[in-house]
Amino acid sequence: YSKVKRNDSSGSSTSSCRLYHRPT
Repeated sequence: YSKVKRNDSSGSSTSSCRLYHRPT
């Protein structure tokens, strides 16, 4: 999860990060 969060800077990864946070 941390890896995806780190990519948050890219912006595009934000969508992916959101999906990963879904189960949170």
